[in-house]
Amino acid sequence: MAFDTLHMRRHSKPLPVTKQRMLAALLDFGACTNAMSDNKQYCREEIRLTRQILDEAGLNSFVEEFLRRHWELERRRPSTLEQDWQFHRVRAYREAVVRLLLGMVATTAIGEGCIDEGIRSTYGDDDLKILFRIVMQCQIIDDVLDYSEDMSTGLPSFLTASESLPEALKRTHQAALGYADNRDLPRSDDVFPLRVALFLASACAKATIKLGRLRCAGRGNQLRNARTLKKEWAD
Repeated sequence: MAFDTLHMRRHSKPLPVTKQRMLAALLDFGACTNAMSDNKQYCREEIRLTRQILDEAGLNSFVEEFLRRHWELERRRPSTLEQDWQFHRVRAYREAVVRLLLGMVATTAIGEGCIDEGIRSTYGDDDLKILFRIVMQCQIIDDVLDYSEDMSTGLPSFLTASESLPEALKRTHQAALGYADNRDLPRSDDVFPLRVALFLASACAKATIKLGRLRCAGRGNQLRNARTLKKEWAD
């Protein structure tokens, strides 16, 4: 919907069906690329087919530019092996990856400009600003649910960005509150569905973080019980 609105504002006509399919292929390709860079499961056939669709649409050079920028972000991404983990660096990395993908799709939807213009629109365009926050809430949910896997493989995420899991959960909750804040967003009817989607995504993120805290507390109790039992056996 956000990309339909963006196209309508620039061209005063709905987004063609063929372009809608192209944007769907771009989103699928971006998701697969991100999973591949994180060594997570992805469908090789899906990424091959989406790349074929994009090449046939004449977007080969555009996709290559996206891949170049994406791999540059991945090359410079924060490492969880650093002694002094910095939450704001990991958050900035997460946001940059999301803005790159949304910027690429937005540029295609507009049909003009470059990826840089699309990235800038994620800061200034009302629809994309909301969509960006929705995606970031989804990223938080994913990071909380995948904490164990991300920690074992050394992937930077909201929860692996601090040496203390409780501290990471606290900072992640603060980040989620920031993305949920809609006081600077318009209240016009055309963005109402996106505002509802942001509210729902934010509620899910909040619930997921609460679940993460409960799990963290449960692990702490198990550890304390194990230490008590060990002490009793020693006595």
